[in-house]
Amino acid sequence: MYNPFDEAYHGLCEEILEIGNRRDDRTHTGTISKFGHQLRFDLTKGFPLLTTKKVSFKLVATELLWFIKG
Repeated sequence: MYNPFDEAYHGLCEEILEIGNRRDDRTHTGTISKFGHQLRFDLTKGFPLLTTKKVSFKLVATELLWFIKG
């Protein structure tokens, strides 16, 4: 079951795969990118945490504290 955040993330992944810029890299596996795309969410409707992949709570908390400290 997907939530709106998962749907937006997966939509962006599909868009990158379909129309992203392909580039070679030093490992010769290549990369695909899309410049400047942002996902915006109304936090009053929930926290945008992806549920389709594992997310370490400790790493999330550490990064949020880093943001708060500036």
